[in-house]
Amino acid sequence: MNAMHAKVLPSPGAAVMYHQSAGERRARPLVLLHGLSADSSSWAPVVERFGDDWTAYALDFRGHGRSARTPGHYRLHDYVSDADRLLRLIGEAAIVVGHSLGAIVAAVLAQDHHPLVAAVFLEDPPLYLVAPDLFAGSSFDRSFRVLGEHVARLQSEGAPIEVYHQLFAASPHPAGDRLGDHLHDDALWSRAAALACIDPEAIAAVLDGTTFETFEADRPIGCPAMVVRTDAAYDPGFLPADEIRLRASSPDVTVVAMPGAGHNIRGDRATRGPYLETLGAFLSGPIVPTVDAAS
Repeated sequence: MNAMHAKVLPSPGAAVMYHQSAGERRARPLVLLHGLSADSSSWAPVVERFGDDWTAYALDFRGHGRSARTPGHYRLHDYVSDADRLLRLIGEAAIVVGHSLGAIVAAVLAQDHHPLVAAVFLEDPPLYLVAPDLFAGSSFDRSFRVLGEHVARLQSEGAPIEVYHQLFAASPHPAGDRLGDHLHDDALWSRAAALACIDPEAIAAVLDGTTFETFEADRPIGCPAMVVRTDAAYDPGFLPADEIRLRASSPDVTVVAMPGAGHNIRGDRATRGPYLETLGAFLSGPIVPTVDAAS
């Protein structure tokens, strides 16, 4: 397995941001952006599978993992800025893989034609669900409200990581039982560690609409892109009907449906394998980075 090494993103005057890297520096760069309430450790299966051929860079967004908390600065452009800092540190065109919040960040980078983004792989991206009228009352809204309350309480009590593990494992799986009955153990412990570190304000900013209030979902995605759509029966972030809307603005985006997959697609025992195969096919496809730091 490729070991991950934590590093600080150098940027005078900016909040301290951590990323982890693995693989040979001469290999092609692969940037990994996690979702809300996760952290860089959630990408371990991807690093293990692809670290021999790619140099993986997994970022801890602000307020997550080992990165600094930034009260009042959990808007989408703040997270995009985090990713931009990492891309400029790498200094060459990367493939960006994002999940949930990280997928929206990746989509914005592609919409902006970022000079160091060669292609994006979007894992269950809630591109349209984050609109206030759709998010309110959704399963995502309900789940994060409950999660936010628990996390704030447990952090104030100084609860050990085992308590966060129990909380997350006992959370409902869209199949009708518990997440602990479906997810790999590494995924459960990764999320437990992330919940112990997250700034509860980062969750609150999503719930009150602050994070995504400026997001323009229908701006065209300006580079090669793939969306992994999870199972319609399992409370997806990207709905089957969303494919029609996406194609209206970005007709060249490839959408791959993954039956039986929920939002925790990488962590689920039933879908980790198919997910990694799908990502592998994307990475081995005709993606030729044509830009560099001088572009």
